[in-house]
Amino acid sequence: MKYVALLRGINVGGHKKIAMRDLCLLFETLGFKQVKSILQSGNIVFEATPHVSETHLEQQIASAIDQQLQLDIAVLVRRKESLVEIIRNNPFSALAISDPSHLLVMVVDKNPSSPALEALIKCIQGREQIIGGHQCLYLAYPDGIGRSKLTHQLIEKKLGLQGTARNWTTLARIHASMP
Repeated sequence: MKYVALLRGINVGGHKKIAMRDLCLLFETLGFKQVKSILQSGNIVFEATPHVSETHLEQQIASAIDQQLQLDIAVLVRRKESLVEIIRNNPFSALAISDPSHLLVMVVDKNPSSPALEALIKCIQGREQIIGGHQCLYLAYPDGIGRSKLTHQLIEKKLGLQGTARNWTTLARIHASMP
């Protein structure tokens, strides 16, 4: 079964630097097959046995990174089918075509509660939009991400969850690498 592991916060601003080659080798030592990295931002596509839970894979990979690379990194794993659902259910399909770098999908460790998501939406000060999906959030930043007050830290704090985001272009590249 095909999976993607999304590592949080690696190779960003010179912090938590990991060579993708080393990361792929680590995945192979865990017994995963067909391991490949997509870009330098911690996207690893691999095959594993189908009867293993995503949570188990997340813990196994995070533990191996901690032990072998001495880095504490959150890992979120999704099956290929889950990634297909995320793409299919995109509520911002026009933005995905016209400006995919300003559309992010934040894969999260749990679904946010409706009241928490509604409270977060009310505190948005700009033109950003956020819509909840199944274990993901769709984030539209029509004026750009850099100056937005809708930061990942704010989202995680307000919703009480942890996640990692990828722009639509990156998500499409990950999906294309999982035939």
